[in-house]
Amino acid sequence: MNSWQRLAIIPEEGKVFSPVTGRISSLLPTKHAVGIVEHNKVEVLIHIGIDTVKLNGKYYKSYIKEGDMVNAVYWSLT
Repeated sequence: MNSWQRLAIIPEEGKVFSPVTGRISSLLPTKHAVGIVEHNKVEVLIHIGIDTVKLNGKYYKSYIKEGDMVNAVYWSLT
């Protein structure tokens, strides 16, 4: 058994909020995926959409950058 947990969400608005409090460990240049490391060293990956890497970030705007601290209500991406 692995420790991976998965969850899919269909948003009502085009906004992505951080589900945890932690530090942004990675933000892909295409802005379709973000990694957040919690204080207990657990890393959460937020991946947006299917085949979104092909969009090359065209429809995404980031309000964060690598190294930023975010909390569980921080507005991260649109």
